[in-house]
Amino acid sequence: MKIKSVFGHAFERYGKVLTGYDVKELLSKLDSTTDCPKDKVIYTPGDAGLEGLPVAKEFSTNAYGGMP
Repeated sequence: MKIKSVFGHAFERYGKVLTGYDVKELLSKLDSTTDCPKDKVIYTPGDAGLEGLPVAKEFSTNAYGGMP
């Protein structure tokens, strides 16, 4: 499998990398509460603990036009 950079041309059609957000608390919460197995992907449609963080509100308002 060839892994490409999200900053490269191949990813332009999917959107852009958002900058200017303080995601330290989000990453800390992810590290402490989220399983990340090496052999599979676990899809979770929503996580109240993550969605309740202040940066989630910023994403909702600024990046997604108010959508949760």
